Amino acid sequence: MKERCYIIPGFGEQISPKLIKKLDSALGHKIEIIPIYIKWTYTSITGWIKQTEKKITETTKPIDLLIGFSFGAIVAAILSQEYKPKHLILCSPSPYFAENLPDLPDLAEKMLGKRRMKDFSKYSISQLELPSDTRILIAEKDFYLIPAHAENILSKVKGERTPIIVVPDAPHDIAHPSYEEALITTAVSLYKKSATI
Repeated sequence: MKERCYIIPGFGEQISPKLIKKLDSALGHKIEIIPIYIKWTYTSITGWIKQTEKKITETTKPIDLLIGFSFGAIVAAILSQEYKPKHLILCSPSPYFAENLPDLPDLAEKMLGKRRMKDFSKYSISQLELPSDTRILIAEKDFYLIPAHAENILSKVKGERTPIIVVPDAPHDIAHPSYEEALITTAVSLYKKSATI
C-alpha cells in the first residue's frame, strides 16, 4: 500500500487536479495524494476539522505528509496533534488562532461572520507541538499579518527548525506557478530526506 499525502485547501477553494498531478509526478508516483474536499458554506473551523478527520480516518495507515493552505493550514496544524504525520507543510497559515483575533481588522468578522470568529477562539497556538519535519511557506505578497503569525507557529516545532520559506513574487494563492513550484520542491526535499523516494 502506498504512503499517504493529504492536501487541505484554503477557504472556499478546492485543490486543483493540476497541482495533484504535478506533485504525484515529482514524488515518483510512489505516494497516494488525497485532496480533502470541504463543504465551506454554513460551517466553521470545528466543522472543517471534522470533515478532514472523517476522510483521514478511513484507513488506519499513518499519515506520511499533511499539507494545508491558508485556513487549511490551521486545520492541518490542529490535526497534526493527534494524527502525528511524518511530515507537515503549512502554506501561508491564516492568522485566525485565538491569539490573532484581537489584531484582525473589523473586515474579518464582516466577511466570515461572528459564529466563525467565535469558533476560532477555541483554538490556540499554545496548544500546538509540531513535528520536526515541519516546513512553513509564505508568499511574498501574503496578507500583512501572516509573516509574524508564521514565526509564532514555527516556534512550536519540536527540535531543529527549518527557516520559513518565502515564495518570491507570489500572492496568497497555492495555484500560483511560483507557489506550486515551491510547494513541490519542499515536498520532494522532505521525502528525499527520509529516503522515501
